[in-house]
Amino acid sequence: MVQRLESEGLGLLVESPQRGPALPRGDDPRAQPHALRFCSDRDSMTALRGVLFQHPELLDGADVAMPVIGLAAAYLLIIGKVGRVYTRTMSHHARSALNEEGIEHSAGNYVRKLPDRALQGFADLERRARSAVTAQAFLDELKRLRG
Repeated sequence: MVQRLESEGLGLLVESPQRGPALPRGDDPRAQPHALRFCSDRDSMTALRGVLFQHPELLDGADVAMPVIGLAAAYLLIIGKVGRVYTRTMSHHARSALNEEGIEHSAGNYVRKLPDRALQGFADLERRARSAVTAQAFLDELKRLRG
């Protein structure tokens, strides 16, 4: 999914696995064909917030790929009840939050702090996520800010 995300220049890719015959033992479920639910070439956090607030049913149980996932994105993915998460780079805080909720994830690397270039325009959201402590508290803060 990450390769498709990058090759198509997307900020967010949301898919659901096709329901088909059971895989033979040992086959990788990620190799199943996926059905596209949503994609966006906007920046990942804007796209994720948009789909969560406007069409949350698209995230429920879905496989989601984003270029970078910090705690703010992880909280939104948790609220959206996604099934699996794929990324190139994920913060340790995001990994812990996803682990606590039992959400499967795969990242090329895990970092203590996301690079500044990855946080362009979203450093404030990361700070708010860290101070919120829970996904629900973070969502409540976002709703309050939206007015």
